[in-house]
Amino acid sequence: MTSHLETTFNLLASRKTTEASDLLTSAVDVPVGEIQALAVRALLKKHQLPSQLLIIRKWPELHSLAQDAVFEEKHSIRETVKHCLERDKGELQSLALEVAVAISDYTQIPNILNRMESSSGEQLARMTEAMRMLTDQFYEALFRQESEGEGPNLNTESLSYQKKNIIQQIAGTVSRLEQHNEPDLILESLLILGSPTQPDIKEIMSSTDLRLMKRVEWILQHSRHHGVMQFIVDSMNIQNPNIRVIDAIRQRDDSEFISHLLGEYPESLNAIQSDNYQQIKSIRWLASPERELPLILPAQHQSVIRLMMGVRLPVDQQVNIQKWLIHNGGPETRLAATEVLTTLDQRSADNLINESLESEDPNVQAWATSQLRSQSGASSFEKLINRIDSDIPEVQIAARNELRSFDLELMLKIFDSTPLRTVRQAGVLLHKLDPDVYRKLNEKIHDPLRSKRIRTAQAAFALGLHRNISQSLIALLGDEDPMVRRTAVEILGDVPKRNVYDILYQMRTDSSPRVRDAILKALQKLQIAFERIKQSQVQTTASPAEKSKTEIAEPALANSGVQET
Repeated sequence: MTSHLETTFNLLASRKTTEASDLLTSAVDVPVGEIQALAVRALLKKHQLPSQLLIIRKWPELHSLAQDAVFEEKHSIRETVKHCLERDKGELQSLALEVAVAISDYTQIPNILNRMESSSGEQLARMTEAMRMLTDQFYEALFRQESEGEGPNLNTESLSYQKKNIIQQIAGTVSRLEQHNEPDLILESLLILGSPTQPDIKEIMSSTDLRLMKRVEWILQHSRHHGVMQFIVDSMNIQNPNIRVIDAIRQRDDSEFISHLLGEYPESLNAIQSDNYQQIKSIRWLASPERELPLILPAQHQSVIRLMMGVRLPVDQQVNIQKWLIHNGGPETRLAATEVLTTLDQRSADNLINESLESEDPNVQAWATSQLRSQSGASSFEKLINRIDSDIPEVQIAARNELRSFDLELMLKIFDSTPLRTVRQAGVLLHKLDPDVYRKLNEKIHDPLRSKRIRTAQAAFALGLHRNISQSLIALLGDEDPMVRRTAVEILGDVPKRNVYDILYQMRTDSSPRVRDAILKALQKLQIAFERIKQSQVQTTASPAEKSKTEIAEPALANSGVQET
């Protein structure tokens, strides 16, 4: 229901008189968030340049509710932000950059690039920072849409359309790259947002301009942005990838790239991928297994083996890698067993391991347990965890030796670069092996740094341990940072407890619209969870005859329009 205040501001927005505009302008200065937000919305509805310039000029002073209002109506102010970027070189341009980043207006990326060509000094530094932040925001939005199946979330505009349009405009500046003040930023943005199959990107990657390709090579070798590293991996899915992509895989030895490569490396290569990886005859970090392999999550050792088998490493390097894995993974008998397994196809190797797990010989069971990590099946890690409590001492020892390198600190560092299935299995292991894991999580979730609070909460959810630290998550609901609150709300939506529901229900009027939206979604999830629990309890306790009656009664109740109380 519209309040009297909203009605008043809507009326002022519809009036074209000077007096109405003056009243709205004055309301922007009122130090009350709700009034500022209503005034800003009303001014945006007028679609008048002076009104929108006023909002930009007062941006640093606006209440967070008013800034959220601009975020929600970003399309209304987009042209004015562009106007300020193009026609001003002073404070107004700086404020326009701040607004563009705050409202995630990705369409300003080409405009900022154009301005950067004629900028220098502090002005160029501000534009460069805005360019990097908008590129990161756009990449994260595209990544969420792809990984979570989100539809376009910028009102009616399609992220895919924006991506194509922005890449075309950025690519248009490549021809005058050497006259640009930040040439590497342009190329890195293209590799972050683009894909190897896009025409503009294919044209750049096939260029014969040696100076241009030298810059591309440097970015491929040194950029630690997720988008650039993913571009390298994706390039191996197409025929005849640029040799600089292959060189990046051969030469890069930074931990970020190693983790990304192992996390994205296919479980089985198709014909194109196999031809591409077979061109690689050396990988720098695999040449020093004693230094690099201890830094890799044991769950990714399979990926190391697959990568080793997918490329054409010298035999002596393969032996050194196998020696390290065997030495650090179990008893001496692994050497012969691993050599046998590598001569078999994966299905035959898996069958041999599974049959050996059922052997009556404890030593055979222990050996098979020590080989479970080489299986490709999703249940292999679960089998390994279950054998920690085996009645057979040899099997217990083998299982614990396989799992000894897992701890919470390791998972906090790598959970977001590791497949979710593996992380969930690691959470089961931590629950089983570390009695202090929840105390540690409760301590870390209250870290003074906002980024660490958010990361710990996200890690707890990824590990599947979040339901046992619900009180700490509830405490985050009072955090002054809306991003922390929203993260806690999203995770608590998967904690079906009545007190969680009641607390979230009371927060429906949170000051941040994004937090409020997250709360509504969380409440819906909890209601569905409660209903499933209720149905499960009914089915568990009811007699067969009662279950039959329930199955008949429930459709009738639904069709009658009567709600259950």
